[in-house]
Amino acid sequence: MRRARLKFKGSYHHVMNKGINGEIIFETAEFKQKFLEILQKNTKIYGIKIIAYCIMQNHFHIILKNENNKLSEFMKKVEGDFGLHYRKVKGGKGYVFTTRFKSTLIQADNYLKTSVVYVLLNPVRSAYTKFIDDYRWSSYGDCFNNDKNTVCDCKELKRIFEDISSLNDFIKNFKTSKLNVCHTRFGDILSEKEYIKHAESLTNKRKNNNGNILRRQNEKAHFDYSKVIKNIEKKFNISLLSPTSKSPNIKKIRRDILIYLRETTPMTYLEIQKIPIFKTMKLNSLINLYYRNKKRKHDKNDTPSPL
Repeated sequence: MRRARLKFKGSYHHVMNKGINGEIIFETAEFKQKFLEILQKNTKIYGIKIIAYCIMQNHFHIILKNENNKLSEFMKKVEGDFGLHYRKVKGGKGYVFTTRFKSTLIQADNYLKTSVVYVLLNPVRSAYTKFIDDYRWSSYGDCFNNDKNTVCDCKELKRIFEDISSLNDFIKNFKTSKLNVCHTRFGDILSEKEYIKHAESLTNKRKNNNGNILRRQNEKAHFDYSKVIKNIEKKFNISLLSPTSKSPNIKKIRRDILIYLRETTPMTYLEIQKIPIFKTMKLNSLINLYYRNKKRKHDKNDTPSPL
Protein backbone atom coordinates (compact mmCIF):
# COMPACT_ATOMS: atom_id res chain seq x y z
CA MET A 1 0.00 0.00 0.00
CA ARG A 2 1.35 3.43 -0.97
CA ARG A 3 2.01 5.77 1.93
CA ALA A 4 0.22 9.09 1.94
CA ARG A 5 2.11 12.36 1.70
CA LEU A 6 1.95 15.20 4.18
CA LYS A 7 1.63 18.25 1.96
CA PHE A 8 -0.41 21.39 1.67
CA LYS A 9 -0.16 24.84 0.13
CA GLY A 10 2.96 26.61 1.39
CA SER A 11 4.52 23.52 2.98
CA TYR A 12 8.29 22.92 3.07
CA HIS A 13 9.76 19.59 1.95
CA HIS A 14 12.96 17.61 1.71
CA VAL A 15 12.59 15.66 -1.53
CA MET A 16 14.94 12.99 -2.82
CA ASN A 17 15.10 10.13 -5.28
CA LYS A 18 17.76 7.83 -6.67
CA GLY A 19 18.54 5.86 -9.78
CA ILE A 20 16.67 2.61 -10.07
CA ASN A 21 18.69 -0.34 -8.73
CA GLY A 22 21.35 2.13 -7.63
CA GLU A 23 22.16 3.08 -11.24
CA ILE A 24 24.54 6.05 -11.62
CA ILE A 25 22.22 8.41 -13.48
CA PHE A 26 24.19 11.63 -12.88
CA GLU A 27 27.48 10.23 -14.13
CA THR A 28 28.55 13.31 -16.10
CA ALA A 29 28.35 17.08 -15.68
CA GLU A 30 26.03 17.16 -18.68
CA PHE A 31 23.43 15.00 -16.90
CA LYS A 32 23.64 17.08 -13.73
CA GLN A 33 23.31 20.32 -15.67
CA LYS A 34 20.34 18.97 -17.63
CA PHE A 35 18.60 18.03 -14.39
CA LEU A 36 19.07 21.60 -13.09
CA GLU A 37 17.70 23.04 -16.32
CA ILE A 38 14.60 20.85 -16.05
CA LEU A 39 14.16 21.91 -12.41
CA GLN A 40 14.41 25.58 -13.30
CA LYS A 41 11.91 25.32 -16.14
CA ASN A 42 9.28 23.55 -14.06
CA THR A 43 9.56 25.63 -10.87
CA LYS A 44 7.87 28.50 -12.71
CA ILE A 45 5.17 26.29 -14.20
CA TYR A 46 4.18 24.61 -10.92
CA GLY A 47 4.89 27.40 -8.43
CA ILE A 48 7.71 25.59 -6.60
CA LYS A 49 10.42 27.54 -4.76
CA ILE A 50 13.71 25.67 -4.50
CA ILE A 51 15.71 26.63 -1.41
CA ALA A 52 18.65 24.24 -1.66
CA TYR A 53 19.78 21.24 -3.69
CA CYS A 54 22.57 18.72 -4.03
CA ILE A 55 23.06 16.34 -6.96
CA MET A 56 25.18 13.26 -6.30
CA GLN A 57 26.17 10.45 -8.68
CA ASN A 58 23.05 8.31 -8.28
CA HIS A 59 20.61 10.50 -6.35
CA PHE A 60 19.50 14.05 -5.61
CA HIS A 61 18.29 16.07 -2.61
CA ILE A 62 16.08 19.16 -2.85
CA ILE A 63 14.69 21.46 -0.16
CA LEU A 64 11.69 23.31 -1.54
CA LYS A 65 8.56 25.26 -0.73
CA ASN A 66 5.33 23.79 -2.11
CA GLU A 67 3.87 27.21 -2.91
CA ASN A 68 0.84 26.11 -4.97
CA ASN A 69 0.44 22.58 -3.59
CA LYS A 70 1.64 21.07 -6.88
CA LEU A 71 4.53 19.05 -5.47
CA SER A 72 3.47 15.69 -6.92
CA GLU A 73 2.80 17.14 -10.37
CA PHE A 74 6.12 19.00 -10.27
CA MET A 75 8.17 15.94 -9.36
CA LYS A 76 6.37 13.75 -11.89
CA LYS A 77 7.23 16.23 -14.66
CA VAL A 78 10.85 16.74 -13.54
CA GLU A 79 11.61 13.04 -13.22
CA GLY A 80 9.72 12.24 -16.41
CA ASP A 81 11.56 14.86 -18.47
CA PHE A 82 14.95 13.83 -17.12
CA GLY A 83 14.13 10.16 -17.67
CA LEU A 84 13.34 10.80 -21.34
CA HIS A 85 16.61 12.69 -21.79
CA TYR A 86 18.62 10.00 -20.00
CA ARG A 87 17.17 7.15 -22.08
CA LYS A 88 17.68 9.14 -25.28
CA VAL A 89 21.39 9.55 -24.50
CA LYS A 90 22.16 6.24 -22.76
CA GLY A 91 19.60 3.96 -24.38
CA GLY A 92 17.66 1.24 -22.64
CA LYS A 93 14.04 1.15 -21.49
CA GLY A 94 12.03 1.51 -18.31
CA TYR A 95 12.24 3.69 -15.23
CA VAL A 96 15.29 5.84 -14.55
CA PHE A 97 14.35 6.73 -10.95
CA THR A 98 12.85 4.47 -8.32
CA THR A 99 9.12 4.50 -8.84
CA ARG A 100 8.24 7.11 -6.19
CA PHE A 101 10.20 10.05 -4.81
CA LYS A 102 10.61 10.42 -1.05
CA SER A 103 9.25 13.51 0.64
CA THR A 104 9.62 14.72 4.23
CA LEU A 105 7.49 17.62 5.44
CA ILE A 106 9.59 20.18 7.33
CA GLN A 107 8.48 22.60 10.02
CA ALA A 108 9.79 26.11 9.36
CA ASP A 109 12.53 27.89 11.31
CA ASN A 110 15.23 25.73 12.91
CA TYR A 111 14.07 22.48 11.33
CA LEU A 112 14.27 24.12 7.92
CA LYS A 113 17.79 25.38 8.64
CA THR A 114 18.80 21.89 9.73
CA SER A 115 17.43 20.35 6.53
CA VAL A 116 19.15 22.87 4.25
CA VAL A 117 22.55 22.32 5.87
CA TYR A 118 22.06 18.54 5.97
CA VAL A 119 21.54 18.55 2.20
CA LEU A 120 24.48 20.87 1.49
CA LEU A 121 26.81 18.70 3.58
CA ASN A 122 25.92 15.53 1.70
CA PRO A 123 29.13 15.54 -0.44
CA VAL A 124 31.26 15.94 2.70
CA ARG A 125 29.50 13.09 4.53
CA SER A 126 29.93 10.89 1.44
CA ALA A 127 33.65 11.76 1.22
CA TYR A 128 33.34 13.35 -2.22
CA THR A 129 35.13 16.38 -0.84
CA LYS A 130 36.57 17.70 2.42
CA PHE A 131 35.17 21.18 1.99
CA ILE A 132 31.58 22.11 1.27
CA ASP A 133 32.49 24.91 -1.15
CA ASP A 134 34.60 22.58 -3.33
CA TYR A 135 31.60 20.61 -4.56
CA ARG A 136 30.17 22.10 -7.75
CA TRP A 137 26.75 20.43 -7.83
CA SER A 138 25.16 21.85 -4.69
CA SER A 139 23.54 25.23 -4.16
CA TYR A 140 25.99 26.29 -1.45
CA GLY A 141 27.02 29.86 -2.20
CA ASP A 142 24.69 30.29 -5.22
CA CYS A 143 22.61 33.07 -3.72
CA PHE A 144 25.40 34.69 -1.71
CA ASN A 145 27.71 34.71 -4.74
CA ASN A 146 24.97 36.44 -6.76
CA ASP A 147 24.68 33.60 -9.26
CA LYS A 148 21.96 34.91 -11.59
CA ASN A 149 21.48 31.48 -13.15
CA THR A 150 20.76 29.63 -9.92
CA VAL A 151 17.66 27.47 -9.75
CA CYS A 152 17.16 28.58 -6.13
CA ASP A 153 14.74 31.21 -4.88
CA CYS A 154 17.30 33.46 -3.18
CA LYS A 155 14.69 35.54 -1.34
CA GLU A 156 13.39 32.39 0.31
CA LEU A 157 16.90 31.21 1.24
CA LYS A 158 17.91 34.61 2.65
CA ARG A 159 14.78 34.58 4.78
CA ILE A 160 16.26 31.47 6.43
CA PHE A 161 19.94 32.48 6.42
CA GLU A 162 20.51 36.22 6.30
CA ASP A 163 24.00 35.98 4.80
CA ILE A 164 26.84 33.56 4.09
CA SER A 165 28.24 34.10 7.60
CA SER A 166 25.05 32.91 9.30
CA LEU A 167 24.97 29.89 6.99
CA ASN A 168 28.62 29.06 7.72
CA ASP A 169 28.09 29.46 11.47
CA PHE A 170 25.25 26.95 11.34
CA ILE A 171 27.39 24.57 9.28
CA LYS A 172 30.31 24.90 11.71
CA ASN A 173 28.13 23.88 14.66
CA PHE A 174 26.22 21.19 12.77
CA LYS A 175 26.62 17.78 14.42
CA THR A 176 23.73 15.84 12.87
CA SER A 177 24.60 12.81 10.73
CA LYS A 178 20.99 11.66 10.41
CA LEU A 179 17.76 13.66 10.51
CA ASN A 180 15.33 12.68 13.27
CA VAL A 181 12.35 12.12 10.99
CA CYS A 182 9.01 11.06 12.46
CA HIS A 183 7.00 8.50 10.47
CA THR A 184 3.25 9.17 10.66
CA ARG A 185 0.25 7.57 8.96
CA PHE A 186 0.19 10.56 6.62
CA GLY A 187 3.90 10.45 5.77
CA ASP A 188 7.28 11.58 7.07
CA ILE A 189 7.77 14.82 8.98
CA LEU A 190 10.64 16.70 10.63
CA SER A 191 9.15 18.88 13.33
CA GLU A 192 8.12 19.33 16.94
CA LYS A 193 5.48 16.88 18.16
CA GLU A 194 2.91 19.67 18.46
CA TYR A 195 3.30 20.52 14.77
CA ILE A 196 2.42 17.01 13.59
CA LYS A 197 -1.29 17.31 14.46
CA HIS A 198 -1.44 20.71 12.80
CA ALA A 199 0.13 19.33 9.61
CA GLU A 200 -2.17 16.29 9.60
CA SER A 201 -5.24 18.51 9.97
CA LEU A 202 -4.16 20.64 6.99
CA THR A 203 -3.54 17.51 4.92
CA ASN A 204 -6.93 16.07 5.95
CA LYS A 205 -8.67 19.32 5.07
CA ARG A 206 -7.16 19.28 1.59
CA LYS A 207 -8.16 15.64 1.03
CA ASN A 208 -11.70 16.25 2.29
CA ASN A 209 -12.07 19.26 0.00
CA ASN A 210 -10.87 17.19 -2.94
CA GLY A 211 -13.32 14.44 -2.02
CA ASN A 212 -16.23 16.88 -1.86
CA ILE A 213 -15.34 18.27 -5.27
CA LEU A 214 -15.17 14.79 -6.80
CA ARG A 215 -18.50 13.79 -5.24
CA ARG A 216 -20.17 16.93 -6.57
CA GLN A 217 -18.71 16.37 -10.03
CA ASN A 218 -20.02 12.80 -9.98
CA GLU A 219 -23.46 13.97 -8.90
CA LYS A 220 -23.54 16.52 -11.71
CA ALA A 221 -22.58 13.91 -14.29
CA HIS A 222 -25.64 11.79 -13.37
CA PHE A 223 -28.10 14.59 -12.65
CA ASP A 224 -31.15 15.09 -14.91
CA TYR A 225 -31.83 18.85 -14.89
CA SER A 226 -34.81 18.64 -17.26
CA LYS A 227 -36.58 16.12 -15.01
CA VAL A 228 -36.27 18.21 -11.84
CA ILE A 229 -37.44 21.35 -13.66
CA LYS A 230 -40.48 19.49 -14.98
CA ASN A 231 -41.38 18.12 -11.54
CA ILE A 232 -41.01 21.51 -9.85
CA GLU A 233 -43.26 23.15 -12.44
CA LYS A 234 -45.90 20.48 -11.83
CA LYS A 235 -45.70 20.75 -8.03
CA PHE A 236 -45.85 24.54 -7.86
CA ASN A 237 -48.02 25.06 -10.95
CA ILE A 238 -45.54 27.54 -12.37
CA SER A 239 -43.29 27.83 -15.41
CA LEU A 240 -39.66 28.20 -14.41
CA LEU A 241 -38.86 29.25 -17.96
CA SER A 242 -41.30 32.14 -17.87
CA PRO A 243 -40.21 35.17 -15.85
CA THR A 244 -43.71 36.67 -16.22
CA SER A 245 -45.45 33.88 -14.34
CA LYS A 246 -48.31 35.34 -12.36
CA SER A 247 -48.93 34.03 -8.90
CA PRO A 248 -49.95 35.78 -5.67
CA ASN A 249 -47.35 33.69 -3.83
CA ILE A 250 -44.50 34.11 -6.31
CA LYS A 251 -41.98 35.21 -3.64
CA LYS A 252 -42.77 32.26 -1.40
CA ILE A 253 -42.71 29.86 -4.34
CA ARG A 254 -39.37 31.23 -5.51
CA ARG A 255 -37.98 30.88 -1.99
CA ASP A 256 -39.21 27.29 -1.65
CA ILE A 257 -37.84 26.35 -5.06
CA LEU A 258 -34.47 27.87 -4.18
CA ILE A 259 -34.24 25.90 -0.94
CA TYR A 260 -35.26 22.72 -2.72
CA LEU A 261 -32.70 23.16 -5.51
CA ARG A 262 -29.86 23.90 -3.10
CA GLU A 263 -30.63 21.06 -0.69
CA THR A 264 -31.63 18.25 -3.04
CA THR A 265 -29.67 18.89 -6.24
CA PRO A 266 -26.02 19.64 -7.12
CA MET A 267 -26.97 22.93 -8.80
CA THR A 268 -24.80 25.94 -7.90
CA TYR A 269 -26.08 29.47 -7.30
CA LEU A 270 -24.74 30.51 -10.70
CA GLU A 271 -26.68 27.69 -12.38
CA ILE A 272 -29.86 28.53 -10.47
CA GLN A 273 -29.48 32.20 -11.38
CA LYS A 274 -29.74 31.27 -15.07
CA ILE A 275 -33.30 30.02 -14.57
CA PRO A 276 -35.53 32.91 -15.76
CA ILE A 277 -37.54 33.05 -12.53
CA PHE A 278 -34.30 33.92 -10.67
CA LYS A 279 -32.64 36.00 -13.40
CA THR A 280 -33.70 39.35 -11.93
CA MET A 281 -31.92 38.55 -8.67
CA LYS A 282 -28.27 39.36 -8.04
CA LEU A 283 -26.05 36.51 -6.93
CA ASN A 284 -25.59 37.93 -3.41
CA SER A 285 -29.35 38.38 -3.06
CA LEU A 286 -29.88 34.77 -4.08
CA ILE A 287 -27.37 33.54 -1.50
CA ASN A 288 -28.84 35.74 1.25
CA LEU A 289 -32.37 34.61 0.42
CA TYR A 290 -31.36 30.99 0.84
CA TYR A 291 -29.57 31.39 4.18
CA ARG A 292 -32.18 33.77 5.56
CA ASN A 293 -34.99 31.31 4.96
CA LYS A 294 -33.18 28.04 5.47
CA LYS A 295 -33.28 28.14 9.26
CA ARG A 296 -36.86 29.38 9.30
CA LYS A 297 -37.92 26.61 6.96
CA HIS A 298 -36.15 23.92 8.96
CA ASP A 299 -37.54 25.21 12.26
CA LYS A 300 -41.04 24.76 10.88
CA ASN A 301 -40.11 21.31 9.58
CA ASP A 302 -41.43 22.47 6.25
CA THR A 303 -38.58 21.49 3.94
CA PRO A 304 -40.01 20.54 0.52
CA SER A 305 -40.21 16.81 0.12
CA PRO A 306 -38.37 15.10 -2.75
CA LEU A 307 -40.32 15.20 -5.97
